[in-house]
Amino acid sequence: MNRWNVPTATSLGLLIFLAGFGRADARGLDASWLTKPAEQAILNNQFAKAAVLYNGALALRGPKPALHWRLAQVYTMGGQFTLAQDAYRSFIKVSKDDAKRARARAEIARLAAAPAPFVTEDVATQVRQRGFALKSAKRARTFLKRKQYRIAIRYYEAALVMDNSLVGVFRLLGTAYTKLKDKKRAQAFYIRYLRLRPGGPLADKVRRRLKDNKLLAKVTFRASFPAAVYINRLPLNWKKKTPFENVLLPAGTYTIIIYHQKYHAARKIRLRVKEGQQQTAEFKFGVLMSKLTPWARVRANGRDLGLWNEIGLPAGRYKLEFRSDDGKKQMTHQVNLKGGQRLRVTRWK
Repeated sequence: MNRWNVPTATSLGLLIFLAGFGRADARGLDASWLTKPAEQAILNNQFAKAAVLYNGALALRGPKPALHWRLAQVYTMGGQFTLAQDAYRSFIKVSKDDAKRARARAEIARLAAAPAPFVTEDVATQVRQRGFALKSAKRARTFLKRKQYRIAIRYYEAALVMDNSLVGVFRLLGTAYTKLKDKKRAQAFYIRYLRLRPGGPLADKVRRRLKDNKLLAKVTFRASFPAAVYINRLPLNWKKKTPFENVLLPAGTYTIIIYHQKYHAARKIRLRVKEGQQQTAEFKFGVLMSKLTPWARVRANGRDLGLWNEIGLPAGRYKLEFRSDDGKKQMTHQVNLKGGQRLRVTRWK
């Protein structure tokens, strides 16, 4: 079990994803700015931090026997025996030192037979290294400006391994591969970005670069009144409201919220998007406008609607109960509220 949730191929799938694109030339790249603080972290018994930094160094430098060996030792010191065995296996694949390869096999056997250590949750206090990841991304941006795209890719990959929440880096990797005229790899990273950040501030720019990609789906968002759309908690567009026609999205499952602020109406939709298809997410609702004198508290199908005199309700049949604040007046209406309908109630019966 990966108790640290550190960025490994088994826990995130990220290294496998990155490895599938081939690796840029790592010659001349210095990883000491990662390995030196990793060694200091080991001295401070911060093994999770050290593991993240060594994984970052491997992403930057590529397969290096010394880095794999040290990473295996870090996992062992931290009680992560399964991950240590994986690191030793990686060492065996890239090392040409037969004696050390034999030692690695012996360690794998020893760790496999050893009882699983007790590791408290305190070990999991550092699962990412955002500061180092941002530093790596900053270096990548420098090389991108210099048009040294392959080196930039290395630094961006290292940044992701050290903090996979930096979703924007996927877009920047797409940019780097675009500059290298590698359309297939560029689009793969753009799709990865769009899947994670479909409502991001630069998502529309990415969509324009993917407009001819057949792996994407076209999704239309509609509401009975112009409403905001949120995808995975991010606004699809800060300035615009529904309708949104044929928005490009990669295949996957998304949480959609269509929300009308003025009428306090919202619908949450779990949308499963399939590649190459056209789909629609729609929120049909009407508006109840209570203009009674004296003012009335309103319940719809037994649910209190709060202190609003204009409130949006999903289209459907309702038993509306009105009760004046002083309790002297009350009435009931049975209605079939339609999408886009404004139902005004102005008189007591």
